[in-house]
Amino acid sequence: MDPERDGAVGSRDDNLAYQRERLARLLRHAAEHVPFYRDRLASLFDGSGKIDWSRWGAVPLPTRKDMMEGGDAVRSDALPRGRGAVTRSTTSGSTGAALTGSLRP
Repeated sequence: MDPERDGAVGSRDDNLAYQRERLARLLRHAAEHVPFYRDRLASLFDGSGKIDWSRWGAVPLPTRKDMMEGGDAVRSDALPRGRGAVTRSTTSGSTGAALTGSLRP
């Protein structure tokens, strides 16, 4: 399958495998390079480093408060090459407090 494709092509099983492969790359990167996610994602990986998808529901979702208080721990220490520039952005704070983060356009 084309790793840069958009949209669903092929069987349901093919699409699920494709989605999991892409998600697995993201999860591995986060577990290795984003301190905030190291502990949160640890339960997904078995002893050999393979992802146990049956554990996906046990991963706690990050909250706005987590992101606001996370500081440098929510930032990657190694961005993948060739993915474009990173810019800083701040929300309007309409919920009471603005959230600042790093984005790729």
